Amino acid sequence: MGQLPNKDNIGVLNDLKVANARQLSNWPDNRVPRIRFVGNGSDFLGATSPFIPGSDDGVVAAHSACGAADVDAFDSCSTAIEFDGKLDYVHKGVRRFIPMHYPLLMGNKYSHLTIFKSAHRGKVTATDPELKLGDQSRISVETFDKDGWFGKKYRYVRDSDRDTLSEIVYALPQ
Repeated sequence: MGQLPNKDNIGVLNDLKVANARQLSNWPDNRVPRIRFVGNGSDFLGATSPFIPGSDDGVVAAHSACGAADVDAFDSCSTAIEFDGKLDYVHKGVRRFIPMHYPLLMGNKYSHLTIFKSAHRGKVTATDPELKLGDQSRISVETFDKDGWFGKKYRYVRDSDRDTLSEIVYALPQ
């Protein structure tokens, strides 16, 4: 956080504890919508993953990155699509979200550090091609479905075969 803890900033550290942060974020107030961009890669050769429940980006568990209302070992921000874009029922997918938290994009090989960098890590998928936000506004991303081996179907964000996750986010309609 760039500061040593002292009597003036200790509240921030207290708020960052998982239980306290979840209590704060569940308050039903007029918050700004939080569009979530989530990865499940690792910068540390997977060394941190045994300590983090479910899928993670090498630093943050999917339950936090997706904005899940519950703490659990989730494997996707959706019950209908996997991190790699495979359209299938995800048993350990997030079902309930913290108010005003909306996961939009997921990148299978994007880590906590690479999600914001201009390094291409593979195709990106969308949890839902169009999200309806709490204020009734909408945000959408152009996707296409692709057939895979053995009848599997995948959904990808258009141009994610060449654009990085951060470039896709930057190009979203304002």
